[in-house]
Amino acid sequence: MSYVDEKTLAKAFREWRRENQYSMRAAAKAANMTVPAVQRIEQGAVPELRNLQRVGAVFHMTGGQVFDKYFSDIQKDQ
Repeated sequence: MSYVDEKTLAKAFREWRRENQYSMRAAAKAANMTVPAVQRIEQGAVPELRNLQRVGAVFHMTGGQVFDKYFSDIQKDQ
């Protein structure tokens, strides 16, 4: 599975968590985030910058690459 091929960050993050058999707590620990931050990401929220960078690390991407891949359409809508 390539997480960068997922359509949304929520789906990609959830898939990463499930493929690695992580609970929410284990995923939060692996990504160095809080459980509520993981929950918000999986519900579709745009993560804070520091968490965007942490998500990038687990996907082997930079925070900027994650933003460009999953949120570049936000700029178009405004």
